[in-house]
Amino acid sequence: MARAPRVCFVTCLAWPGVSESDGHVQRALERRGVAVDGIPWNDPAATFAGFDAVIFRSSWDYHHAPEAYLEWLARWEADGVRFWNAPALVRWNLSKRYLLDLDRAGVPIIPTMIVERDGPTDLPALMAARGWARVVVKPLLSASAHDAVLVTAEAAAEVSAEVDAGRLRRPIMVQPFADEIRTRGEWSLVFVDGALTHAVLKRPAPADFRVQPRFGGSSVPSDPPADVAAAGRRAIDALPLPPLYARVDGIPTDSGFRVMEVELHEPGLFFPAAPAAAETFAEAIMRRL
Repeated sequence: MARAPRVCFVTCLAWPGVSESDGHVQRALERRGVAVDGIPWNDPAATFAGFDAVIFRSSWDYHHAPEAYLEWLARWEADGVRFWNAPALVRWNLSKRYLLDLDRAGVPIIPTMIVERDGPTDLPALMAARGWARVVVKPLLSASAHDAVLVTAEAAAEVSAEVDAGRLRRPIMVQPFADEIRTRGEWSLVFVDGALTHAVLKRPAPADFRVQPRFGGSSVPSDPPADVAAAGRRAIDALPLPPLYARVDGIPTDSGFRVMEVELHEPGLFFPAAPAAAETFAEAIMRRL
C-alpha cells in the first residue's frame, strides 16, 4: 500500500503551530489524504527530510536572525528538500531590494530609496532633495512593520542618528508616506498558481499608519477594482520565477495603483475570509505532489 503524501508547513518557535488561517488549507489537504505537519524552522531538533513538499507559511520571526534563516534554508535545500516557494525566489524576496527589480521591470511601486551600510545617514537631505515631507523608514530586511518608523521633516535628523547608532538596522529603505493608506486603504491581493483568488482591504487605526492587527489595523474581504487586480497581475508576471502563492500589497493613488510589497515566503493569506481559496491552494499543492 502506498503511503499517504506528507507536507510540512514551515512555522517558527515564536508561533510553532499551523496558523488559524493555514488551518483551512491543512484540513483541505487532510480531506485529500495528505498528512500535514507544522514544524518551526528554528527548532534545532527538527528535521525537514522525508516530506513530499515543504511549504513556507509562518516563519514570522526570520527577520530577527536572517543569517541563521538563510543557513537553515541552504542546509535543507542541499539535502534535497522540495521547498515551495522555490528557495531562489525566497532569497530574492527576503530583502526589499527586490522592489527596485520590479521597478526596472515596469511595475508601478511606491518610490523607494535604499541607504546602504557605509557612511552617515542624512534623511533631511534625502527628503529635501525629493520633496518628501514625510517618509517611512524601515530595515531592508524586516517583516510585520518591525522597526518601521514614520518620519517627519522635523524628526529626520533624530532618526538619522538612530540609524547611525545601530538602533535601526542598516541597510534601510526610505519611501514617501502615502496618505492614501489612511484615506483609501491598502489592498492585499492573494494569488495561487498565478490566479487571483481573493483580496482584502486593510486600514490602519486612526492614530497609526500600520495596517497590522497588532497595531490596531483592520481588514475586510473586498473585490478589488479592475485596475488594482491588473496591477497585481503585472507584479506577478514580473517575478523571476513562478510562485505557488504570492501576496501583492499596494495602495490606489491619483496616479494609479502602487505596489508596496510582494510577499513570497510567509504572508498571511486571509483564508478565513475566503475558505474556497484554501481549497484552491490545496489543489495547487496536490498538483505538485
